[in-house]
Amino acid sequence: MPGTTALTVANEVLSSTAFAYMPEMRNMIDRARPLVGHLMGEGLLKQSGGERVIIPWKTNRHTNTTRVVTGYEGFDDTVRPLGTPGHAPWAYVMRPVMISKKDRLINRGEAKQLDIMKERLKDTEEGLKQELEELALRGPAANGTFAPISTAWTDWLSLNGDDTATGFIEGQAAGTNSLHNVAKSSFTGAASFPGFHNAFGDAAGSFNTAGLTQLDAIQAELMDRVGSIPESLKGYISVSGAQHLKRSVRANEQYLNGEPGNLDTGRLVLVFNGMKLWVNGRMPSTGGVTSTSDLEWTVVFIDWNDIKLVGQPEAIFDLDEFETISGTRVQAAVMHLMGQLVCTSLAHVGLLVGADTW
Repeated sequence: MPGTTALTVANEVLSSTAFAYMPEMRNMIDRARPLVGHLMGEGLLKQSGGERVIIPWKTNRHTNTTRVVTGYEGFDDTVRPLGTPGHAPWAYVMRPVMISKKDRLINRGEAKQLDIMKERLKDTEEGLKQELEELALRGPAANGTFAPISTAWTDWLSLNGDDTATGFIEGQAAGTNSLHNVAKSSFTGAASFPGFHNAFGDAAGSFNTAGLTQLDAIQAELMDRVGSIPESLKGYISVSGAQHLKRSVRANEQYLNGEPGNLDTGRLVLVFNGMKLWVNGRMPSTGGVTSTSDLEWTVVFIDWNDIKLVGQPEAIFDLDEFETISGTRVQAAVMHLMGQLVCTSLAHVGLLVGADTW
């Protein structure tokens, strides 16, 4: 009888062979980033030079109106400056991309596991963008309570005004934070100074009771301030908020288009009062706020004409040339991001809190 031959193949050989057929590394870390996509698109503004970013605001009327009866009345000739400037320092972060001579040798030809340089470049940019979105919504570890965000972002401003005193958006109708080094409390009242105070609604821990009502109120206030709903106004909703919104409006949904794709009664269409909402799982939430437990951010509306990422040209996700590190066979390049989150007005910004529970 013929003998039996056992053939042992090392795990490394099997792995190398299998990886040779894999086109790219599967991403097990990142999630969708709708907010940073809008920020880098509609919300991106380039500005060259300058020690800091200057934001001019109109905060006064030039003169007063005088009633005329005889035509000889004296008028009040008191003149006031129209503007109050805000300012913010530039912030600068960078993240290296590195590859060694050995990396290049073993990841080429038929035996390459993946395009290692492409994957590392993509990972570096994705890492920066993920941290940028978390920073925008939550704030850096140095002055906020969200420790996962690196202290490298300490110099960057945040939308989160509940955890950071310089955060733009606050869970109250009349904000008290500083906005680009100007105290909002100096310009009290959203009616007189809507540019300093975001619209606000609190569902008090019950979407079922007050979620839709508060959304209506916020959107009506935004329309009063804006006059219409601009294309640049985007809404972002927490995962729990999206589930509750669907539950609230399901019975009223109508599918008038007869195409099969539109007859699905469970179709997740997140539109309310004509405003589309993007699901975002990075909202400031219970346990991460400094105040009462009902301050979870459920929905936030942002007009990207008024909140911008102002960046220095040649330093907006810009990659240097690769250079060899002295004394090694390692090459490195640095990806740069230099800029600042800037708010020119809060008139078109709204926040719903406390609607993450049913």
